[in-house]
Amino acid sequence: MDDVWKIVKLLKGEVMQLNDKGKNKDLPYSIYQQLPFFTCPNNFLDLQAQSDISRYVAATDLKIPAYPGSYGSYPSKYITKVHTIKETLSKKSEIMSKKKGK
Repeated sequence: MDDVWKIVKLLKGEVMQLNDKGKNKDLPYSIYQQLPFFTCPNNFLDLQAQSDISRYVAATDLKIPAYPGSYGSYPSKYITKVHTIKETLSKKSEIMSKKKGK
C-alpha cells in the first residue's frame, strides 16, 4: 500500500497546484476519480469508518439516537466524524444527481 499512498500524495500535490492556479478542484473527489487507475478503491475501506457510517445512516433513517443518552454524552470523536460523514454523503448525492441529469 506504500506505493499507492505515494501516488495519492502526488495526486494531492497536483490538485493543490491546480487550485493555486484558480481552479476549484475538490481534493477527495479528484483522488477518488483516479483510484481505479492504480488500485482497487476497496483498499481504502476502513472497518471502523464503515461502522460509524452504518451507525449514522441507521440513526438518521430510523430517527433514533446513535448512542444512548443525550447529545452531550456522545463521544466527541463520533460527533466530528458525523460532520465528515454528512458532508461526504451530501457530496456523493450531488454527484449522483449530476450523473442522472446527463
